[in-house]
Amino acid sequence: CGGRPFEVIGLLGDCEEMGDLQSTGLELIGLVHEDLGNPSQSLVFWQQALKLNPNKARIHVHIARQCLRERELDMAMQSIEKALEINDARANTWVIRGHIELADQRTEAAIQSLEKAISCDENHQEAHYWLGRAYLAGGKVIGAIQQAVWLEEAHSPHAVRLRQKIN
Repeated sequence: CGGRPFEVIGLLGDCEEMGDLQSTGLELIGLVHEDLGNPSQSLVFWQQALKLNPNKARIHVHIARQCLRERELDMAMQSIEKALEINDARANTWVIRGHIELADQRTEAAIQSLEKAISCDENHQEAHYWLGRAYLAGGKVIGAIQQAVWLEEAHSPHAVRLRQKIN
């Protein structure tokens, strides 16, 4: 946005007549509204984008993240499952599924999802951080320490946050 979100919204609104670019434009407008702190507006634009292109996994992920923030866990899980049905090869999608499962206190399921994220991208630092958090939630301190060590070796800023949770 370059600090000019309303100009971006205006420019992206012009994408309406460009086929799939319309869906992408609506997705981006939703992201701008999310950045501005307008979650309900974000959802409106993402839902419009899905009407145009229901097979865009990224949009389902945005909706899942927003539902997770609002603690609407059933809706979040539905959206993330749809995203995984479309494309299950993205580590970030599995990380968000792990977040949802942790929020729903399903630690074993969260651990499995986060391990899947790491199998998609072994260097995904956020996946290692959340796997450490899931291990802690499940009482597996050694697993959490192993993730903290991995993050420290990767010089990740997540290492400090995980160490704070462990201590």
